[in-house]
Amino acid sequence: MAVPDARHFGPLPARLRLAGLEPGARYRDSTTGEQRGSAELMRVGIELSGPLDFGSNLVHLVRVAPDGP
Repeated sequence: MAVPDARHFGPLPARLRLAGLEPGARYRDSTTGEQRGSAELMRVGIELSGPLDFGSNLVHLVRVAPDGP
């Protein structure tokens, strides 16, 4: 769960970079089915959507087996 800092003034970052993921692993978003690699999630991050002031986002990522989903 990501909850942006409501005390921040001006535009908020639209992405949240993840940390500590297994190198070389792939992760699937359980809501959208979209798959991304750990390097991309740690470097680019995930997009936070919707109202950010006092809002929140819940993203459930599932590590995908090396053979596929």
